Amino acid sequence: NLADAIATLQEAINLDPRNAQAYNNLGIARFDSNNFEEAAQAYRKALELSPQFAEAYNNLGNALRRCGDQEGAIDAYQNALTIREFYPEAYNNLGTLLREQGKIEQAEHALRKAIRQNPRYVDAYNNLATLLFGEGNEVEALRQLTEALKLAPSDKRSLTLTARIQQRRANFAAAEQACRLVLNEDPENVEALTVLGIVMHELDRYEDAIVLLGKAVELAPRNSEALNYYGVALKSVGRLEEARDQILKGIDLNPNMYGAYANLNDLVDFSKEKELFDRIDAIMESAGNSQNEFL
Repeated sequence: NLADAIATLQEAINLDPRNAQAYNNLGIARFDSNNFEEAAQAYRKALELSPQFAEAYNNLGNALRRCGDQEGAIDAYQNALTIREFYPEAYNNLGTLLREQGKIEQAEHALRKAIRQNPRYVDAYNNLATLLFGEGNEVEALRQLTEALKLAPSDKRSLTLTARIQQRRANFAAAEQACRLVLNEDPENVEALTVLGIVMHELDRYEDAIVLLGKAVELAPRNSEALNYYGVALKSVGRLEEARDQILKGIDLNPNMYGAYANLNDLVDFSKEKELFDRIDAIMESAGNSQNEFL
C-alpha cells in the first residue's frame, strides 16, 4: 500500500531529517503514486543532503520528465552519469529522452552504451530497436530484438515490435507468429491484436481482420491506429458507413495520422462536406503534404 509506505517513510524522516536514502525512497513512493512534482521535491531533498547520490539524480530525471521538464531531466541524467559512469539505467533513460527530442545520434550512442554496460538489458535492446525502426533501419532493429528475445523469449514489447517490423517487410508468417506468441499469454493485448489484424488484412483475410481489430477497438476505444485499420477492414467487405465512422473517430483522436485521410477515399463525398475537406486540407498543408492525390 503506497499510502502506508509514504506515511512510514515520512515517520522515518521525522526521526532522522538528514536521511537522504529515506527521502529518495519517499520520492520513489510518490512517483509510483503519480505525484511527480512531490517526487521531484523528495529527490531534490535527498540530493541536498547527499550531493553525490547518483540514484537520486536518475530518479529526479524520471520525475522531471513526467512533469514535462525535459531539459531538467537531461541535466539530472547527465549528473547521475558524471557521478557514476557505469550506470546502464541512466544511459537508457537518457537515450529514450534524447530520441523523443529527435537527437537520434546522441540517443543511439546512449542506448548502445547501456547495452555495453549490461548486455542482458532487455529494455535497452527494445528502446534501441524502436529508434532504429523509426530511422528505417529495419535489419539492425531486428538484430537488436533477436538479442532481446534470446534473453526474454516471451517479452511482449520485443515480440510486438518484431511483428510490426516483419509486417512492414511483408514477412507475414513471422509477424503472425510473433503476435500469436503475445496473444497466447495475453489475449487482450491491444497492440498484438491490432498488428495481427493488419496482417490478416494484408493476407486478404478480411473477416479475421475485422474480428481482431474489432476486439482491439472494444478494449481500447481511443486507440486511433486500431480504429483506422478497423475502418479499412470494414471498407474491404463493403461495410462503408461503419468504415467511415471508425476512420473518422481515429482521425478525431489523432489528426496527424495522415494515412487515415487516404483511407476515406470512396467513403466521403468531399464536395458535400466542405468542413471536413477544409480541415483535412489545412492539416495536409501544415505537414507540407497538401498535394495528396485523394484531396
